[in-house]
Amino acid sequence: MFRNAVWMAVAAVTASTPGANANIVISSGQTENMICSAGVCTQTAKDAILNVNDLENLLAAGNIEILGQGTHARAKTTAVEVPLSWSAPSVLSTVATRLHVDSTIAVQGSGGISINYGLSFGTKGRITFAETNAIFEINGAPYTLASTLPGLASAIAANPKGLFALGDSYDASQDGTYSQSPIPTNFEAGFLGLGNAISNISINNTAACCVGGLFETISQGQVSNIRLENVAIVSAAGAGGLAYENFGAVSRVSVTGTVSGGADAIGGLIGVNYSSISSSSSRVVVSADGTANGIDIGGLVGAEFGETEYSFATGAVSSGNGSGNIGGLIGEIENGNSGDENSYASGAVSGGSGWNVGGLIGQNDYGSSNLLDCYSIGEVSGGSGSIVGGLIGVNNSTSEYKDYWDTTTSGTYVGVGLGNDAYVTGLTTAQLQSGLPSGFEPKVWAEKASINGGLPYLRRNPPSR
Repeated sequence: MFRNAVWMAVAAVTASTPGANANIVISSGQTENMICSAGVCTQTAKDAILNVNDLENLLAAGNIEILGQGTHARAKTTAVEVPLSWSAPSVLSTVATRLHVDSTIAVQGSGGISINYGLSFGTKGRITFAETNAIFEINGAPYTLASTLPGLASAIAANPKGLFALGDSYDASQDGTYSQSPIPTNFEAGFLGLGNAISNISINNTAACCVGGLFETISQGQVSNIRLENVAIVSAAGAGGLAYENFGAVSRVSVTGTVSGGADAIGGLIGVNYSSISSSSSRVVVSADGTANGIDIGGLVGAEFGETEYSFATGAVSSGNGSGNIGGLIGEIENGNSGDENSYASGAVSGGSGWNVGGLIGQNDYGSSNLLDCYSIGEVSGGSGSIVGGLIGVNNSTSEYKDYWDTTTSGTYVGVGLGNDAYVTGLTTAQLQSGLPSGFEPKVWAEKASINGGLPYLRRNPPSR
């Protein structure tokens, strides 16, 4: 489905890679093991430093290529660890080396950045462009830069299959309140937030259909490295903090704020996920205020038909009248091919009468679905006739997995309200803080007293401190 030229171009944007593993580091240290001549800076040893002031002076004079060691160098990384900026119309190119951004790169003029071996971001990394006519390309594929949300929406409407990037953070409070998704066009290609944020998106949808905080539908392609801060979404039907429906690949996206829907599927990040979500998070208060039945509500995803990994949700999730499935991470897993793993939820989950309530999953519907190496800690509760579990409300899966819930904070010693509980284990908060639970891979998970309250967190997707 995604194997086209556009997909391969955006697939070069990967999850965070620590700068400590870089072969070339751009820092305040003295330049070492780099030779710069005639517009090319070449690595001369395995580990090299390029002083940021030296690089800025070179860019003031013209285009610069950073070349990894050896003619056929592969999988090397150039990590930008300190702020880098230039105003001359110069282009910085990375050749045979991936660019990893741990700080801010600011292109202050009409110059640009050309990357031919991939791009990744650290938690504080971002790239900004002062001018939308600047150059930004990956693997030879040019991106259209946008500096405002209306500008981005207009550009995508004109070319839904194009490649786009957000050139700087944007405050959407100046846009007023939207009555539909800010980008209603079915999006089919690639969008990179470049580590920037869009804040204060407000949506009040009174129509029968559904809305997303940015996109209504991601049809295919990739959306990555964007932060949506303080969204305020009210929908008469389904809703998602980023998008209502996702058929593409969502990675390294975070959302904060509130999302409220009246029916269908409601999620802090995605309403209905048909494809993949990775290394993303939701700190969204999610609620359903309608009287409809069959609603799926999740802190991250409402209804899951695809896969979610290396992600988490921390906001409270609640329902009013009606009935359905409600979970701290996912409302309902509805597809036997889904694979949800290495994720967690920490928000309180409260269901009304007749709901299926779980700290992680409201209902796991299919026998072959894979729920692996996950945990939840949120308090769970339900009204009359509800089925409540510390981890899962109703579990129809017979797959083998290893998952946990916190018996101290959840308020229950029941891991699964109804169904298979053979692979679900309850641990106290102290036990969860005393070391990684059995089955949690140290390459994926870590524990530190100063991070995530001493509970397990994802190395590639750590929470804000």
